[in-house]
Amino acid sequence: MRTLIGALGADDRLAVERVAGGTSLFRLTPRGVDAAAMRDRLLARGVVIAPPDNGGFWLKVNASLAGRDGAAIAGAFREALA
Repeated sequence: MRTLIGALGADDRLAVERVAGGTSLFRLTPRGVDAAAMRDRLLARGVVIAPPDNGGFWLKVNASLAGRDGAAIAGAFREALA
């Protein structure tokens, strides 16, 4: 989880806001990119997330991601910014 959130937060085109209390919930807001279009591009890469809420996404890292490479998932998000 830390790898994914850290990799997303390292990209200047994305804002990451962690939820207090150490939960796995966080908000991801693309900067200068249409969030709905980004979601569509993520879906084309096999990453399914909820529709945007006020220009950003509420995301939760769960056990289903435990076997996946956080850096690779973050890469899909970065590709979807284009």
